[in-house]
Amino acid sequence: MIRILTDSASDILPAEAAALNITVIPLNVTLEDGTVLRDGIDLTPSEYYTHLASCHKLPTTSQPSPELFERFFTEAAAAGDEVIGIFLSHALSGTYQCAKLAADLSNVDNVLFVDSASVCLGEALLVRLAVHLRDSGKTAGQIVSILEHAKEHLHLVAAIDDLKYLRKGGRLSAAVAVAGGMLGIKPLIAIQEGKVVMAGKARGLPGAYVALFKKIEEMGGIHPSFAALAGYTVSPREIAPLQTYLCDNLHLEQPLTHQIGCVIGTHAGVTVGKDGATHQCLEDLAIMRSIPGMVVLSPCDANETRLMTKAMAEYDGPCFMRLGRLDVEQCTNLLPNYEFRWGKASRLHEGSDVTIIATGLMVQEALKARELLAQEGISAAVLDMHTIKPLDEEAVLKAAEETGCIVTAEEANILGGLGGAVAEVVSEHCPVPVIRVGVKDIFGRSGDPYALLERYGLTAKDVAAAAKRAVSMKK
Repeated sequence: MIRILTDSASDILPAEAAALNITVIPLNVTLEDGTVLRDGIDLTPSEYYTHLASCHKLPTTSQPSPELFERFFTEAAAAGDEVIGIFLSHALSGTYQCAKLAADLSNVDNVLFVDSASVCLGEALLVRLAVHLRDSGKTAGQIVSILEHAKEHLHLVAAIDDLKYLRKGGRLSAAVAVAGGMLGIKPLIAIQEGKVVMAGKARGLPGAYVALFKKIEEMGGIHPSFAALAGYTVSPREIAPLQTYLCDNLHLEQPLTHQIGCVIGTHAGVTVGKDGATHQCLEDLAIMRSIPGMVVLSPCDANETRLMTKAMAEYDGPCFMRLGRLDVEQCTNLLPNYEFRWGKASRLHEGSDVTIIATGLMVQEALKARELLAQEGISAAVLDMHTIKPLDEEAVLKAAEETGCIVTAEEANILGGLGGAVAEVVSEHCPVPVIRVGVKDIFGRSGDPYALLERYGLTAKDVAAAAKRAVSMKK
């Protein structure tokens, strides 16, 4: 048997999924009060749009847990079934990568994947085509091959009636949103190469429909042998002009209709929040370090961020400043009259047994680790290495000479970031043990931020354990 799996960004609700004999894995929706709901199960599209009208902060979305995919894949394998997974564009979410990772972890070979390169209506059309092909007796390989060809001829275009949600989500300034609303500006968006792009704009709702029809024609129109799928948000009346155009002007059959769900309604598929691997950038320090002439900065608190921003504005050259989302503690207040200086680490504490060199969020964890180590009689120096490039080599070598071992701590991949930079300097000029605390060359995943710090070994306890190990390695 062939099982067809998709995600809730396809906007296929449970009743329709049952009728099609498919499985839908729900994405998660986090409301402004922190409540997490399963898309399409705990929160229907209609309920979502009711909430959207009154909320001050737009909900965010996150990809499903890998465990949900693992459970499905292993169950299918045990039953001797094949699986075809059809997911929203990998450029819009980490769901596709999450599912593939789950298949690898499950050690199964019965799963085939299709990146729809689309979302909502486009994704749903591919799912419906897969169901038709499955029920017609096609093999899993044949179905995937046809889907890969079909998605090249799949187009998704939409008109946005109200700019206030783009303003709420930070996509437009308040002034632009107000001015655009007064002028009746209606943007057109489309999915191209799996990404949301601006496709045009019009004045007034009638103008938006005309622009939408023209865009359909520009994209090659609708082939009579293929189904069309029309989507709306709040009311089916929104697509009445589109239905008239398709039936009366193009002489096509009445299109299928779908209510666009909450995952896509938030930001037309472009979401923020705890979204796992694709939204948790762990490679940026390594990437930006490798660019010639690039200054790479990672502030540890609000004060350092403020001073760093001013310095960047005055600097003549390319700069990259890494910012996190999580609230952090004030660390630079440990130094009287703190001043930010390019390429000069800030020594927050002296120590004699080991030096902890940290950056960004991990500075606060390094300070807590120092206290834990002090309870065991280990004296730890703490450096805030806010400038990853150019690195303060003088401070690094001084730490190596004075304490004889170093621990680096960063909320990033340990390959190529702060730990790599420090190890390069130490190995060339003053070889001493260097233990790197960071993400161990793996992708991130969705979850509570503090739980993720625990999972990936980025807590004060982890830093302290690394420090004790470094001390034990000293000659």
